[in-house]
Amino acid sequence: MRVRRCIVLSICFLPVVENAWTFQQCCDALLNNIVVMSSIPALQAPEVSGKDVEISSLRNCTVEIAGQPNALHMRDLKSCKVCIGPVSRSLLLHECTGCEFHIACQQLRIHTSTATDFHIHVTSKAIIEDCRDLRFAKYAWTYDGIEEDY
Repeated sequence: MRVRRCIVLSICFLPVVENAWTFQQCCDALLNNIVVMSSIPALQAPEVSGKDVEISSLRNCTVEIAGQPNALHMRDLKSCKVCIGPVSRSLLLHECTGCEFHIACQQLRIHTSTATDFHIHVTSKAIIEDCRDLRFAKYAWTYDGIEEDY
């Protein structure tokens, strides 16, 4: 049995807590080889490269991820700015509202999202379903070492 390693960013200890993890859920995640972050740091290549990353239930946050994660899943983000280095496989977004994304990936899938700006570089056709008021522009986010991540 292969254990998948991933990183989970979620609201755990902020004043307005929605969908927060219980202590038991955090312990279970750690036992299953998942890294749970209680704050929203800028993640660097060694922390994300080759891993699946999940970001969920964030409000008014800025998230920067340098490196090359295998896959990225984002759900329930409101008024957030997310900047991500190249994702080697798929990037999936659900229920994001009023956000700004800077993303590069092989496959982009956007579902049930509204009033959101995307700065993208995608190597295949994007899939967009049940969305409204989305705007698109060219990907221009950069960081030291981005060339090595492509």
